[in-house]
Amino acid sequence: MIYTLATMGATVVGAGASAAGLLRHQAGSLRRSFDDDKNRRYSTFTEAIAAPRDNDDDDSAALAIIGDSWLCGVDVDPEQAPPTLIGRGLARMLGTTVRVQTTARPSALSDDLHRQVDEVLRSPWLSRQLSDHWSEDRRFAIISIGTGDIIHPIQATIGVPVLNQAINRLQREGRYTVFVLVCPNLGGLPGLRDP
Repeated sequence: MIYTLATMGATVVGAGASAAGLLRHQAGSLRRSFDDDKNRRYSTFTEAIAAPRDNDDDDSAALAIIGDSWLCGVDVDPEQAPPTLIGRGLARMLGTTVRVQTTARPSALSDDLHRQVDEVLRSPWLSRQLSDHWSEDRRFAIISIGTGDIIHPIQATIGVPVLNQAINRLQREGRYTVFVLVCPNLGGLPGLRDP
């Protein structure tokens, strides 16, 4: 009986240690692949996506894409990259041409957000002066940041103020309507902290 309990206990401890080792290995592998994204091909473009069926009313919309790896479309055909798909959907919804510029970069962290916002606010492509009859209702920014902050954890006291400042600057200085794609709370998973 004691031998059986000892064997079962050793098996449970061994299985637990194996699972912990496997999770640590996977976390390390994930960090390495995330860092390797910097060297992979991704879409950087500034383009106008035409309105569907020649329905352009000369009030082109502006769309800024700000964020990290998944939003810039690492190793994705530029025609299927998220900025292109989002721009096409917005052009279809508004019935107008959409000027899209992406500043999203692979492996971007929250610390990189202010540089991307600066680039958007200085962009002549997204400038209101490109349209004779511009409307503040047609200026959109999409921010997705946080994936890198899970892989390379930061303190919430850094990430939240940086995101808040980026949103405020885009709204006040650029008159953008800002959409934030949040990262899921993965803090319940072993080895990962809350972003």
